[in-house]
Amino acid sequence: PGEPSTQVRQLLGEGARVTGIDDVARDYDFNDLSISPTGEIFAADFANERLVSFHNGVGRIVLDELPLGGRLCCSPNGVLYVLTDEALQKFEGSRLQTVMTLESLPENLRFHSTAMFVTKDEVIYVLDRNNNRILRFNPAESFEPVVVGEVPAEHHPDLR
Repeated sequence: PGEPSTQVRQLLGEGARVTGIDDVARDYDFNDLSISPTGEIFAADFANERLVSFHNGVGRIVLDELPLGGRLCCSPNGVLYVLTDEALQKFEGSRLQTVMTLESLPENLRFHSTAMFVTKDEVIYVLDRNNNRILRFNPAESFEPVVVGEVPAEHHPDLR
């Protein structure tokens, strides 16, 4: 939001350092990022199983028990979602609230995600890497996702 910063901060890779909480700068392994509409940056630190927030250059741990391997996505309304191969959860206050577990879905709708996008209406789109498809999940309508598109497999002739 606002004017782009003239200062570049590297949050992933060897150059990642923050001021603020010492152990954030000391032992990090940021695997996924999401930026809220207010400019707050959420980083998944799976090595330490925690969620770290950066705002105005200051980092703080906001959750100590982050599920491993999750994907982060912040909606335009500022709701942070965490999607793993087990569940879809949203971050509220200081904890994760389960929205849906994948084992509760019919077998043909279970998925393994590689990416997620959330709209202003809190409709969630998920890229299902195992089945080469895009699913839409609208918690306001149903607890089951709907297949809304297909993604060509890597060996598909259209990708050559």
